[in-house]
Amino acid sequence: MHDQLGEGAWWSPRDWAFDWVDILAPALNRLPPNHGALFEVDAGATGLATHGFFG
Repeated sequence: MHDQLGEGAWWSPRDWAFDWVDILAPALNRLPPNHGALFEVDAGATGLATHGFFG
């Protein structure tokens, strides 16, 4: 996976994961360091809630 325009990076201490948005994809991305896999959610019609988007 390659970001087209990655922005808005933040650390989620609750989920212990690094999250960011790919504005041009559009996609929401998550990398939990202890898992070793990158997760991507198609954000074409998805809103971002205050408490995160994966949990």
